[in-house]
Amino acid sequence: MQQHLLGTIINLPQATASQLPDLYEAFIGTTRDERRQWSYADWDAASQVLGRLNQRYEQMRTDLPLEERLRIRSYQGEFHTLRGARSVKDKLD
Repeated sequence: MQQHLLGTIINLPQATASQLPDLYEAFIGTTRDERRQWSYADWDAASQVLGRLNQRYEQMRTDLPLEERLRIRSYQGEFHTLRGARSVKDKLD
């Protein structure tokens, strides 16, 4: 799932700070495109990938310019918003 969401094969613990913004962008792009077809298991798997991305981000964030940190934070927030919207939709249905 990680390879699919990120669009590349990468060992996240070895990802460089300069790679992180593009990894997050690929992750949220795939999430936007596929979210309507995702099951709860897919959302859980995506959350795990995001968790691994976030771990690496926390290790490398001081190496990123403020603009990139803000962009990454917006992607993180968007994922949680999309997941929350799916949960609400399921409850309403």
